[in-house]
Amino acid sequence: MSLPNPYAQYRQTQAVTASQMKLIIMLHDGAIRALQQAATATEARDLEKMASHYNKATEIISHLSSSVRPDTGEIAQNLGQIYIYCLQRILYANAMEDASIAREIIGHIRSIRDAWEQVERMKAASTPQDKSSTDKMDLSFAA
Repeated sequence: MSLPNPYAQYRQTQAVTASQMKLIIMLHDGAIRALQQAATATEARDLEKMASHYNKATEIISHLSSSVRPDTGEIAQNLGQIYIYCLQRILYANAMEDASIAREIIGHIRSIRDAWEQVERMKAASTPQDKSSTDKMDLSFAA
């Protein structure tokens, strides 16, 4: 019988108890981590790990992309297009075995992640009166 991994248990608890915005940030972190690992595997010429990490990043970004509600406005439409671009670049990076493309994608995903983190901070810093209006704020993601 193997012992449970305390780090995995902690991450699972974080995901179960996190707000929608925190989950979005965590997904971006996971995509960034997978892309960093793919770049490292590419440089090490470990094609099996490279493909596995690109697949993980693709799963996460596909989930983020499918959660965008483009009917909510131009920002959501642009966000969806960025995710699609990143997915196309992942396919290209994997086919070309090019770590520099993974780093390019990391930059895009990190920028989006940082923007979500800023929205989360702004929401947390809002006054109680303002919180009722920010709670109703449409963040262009399906629940």
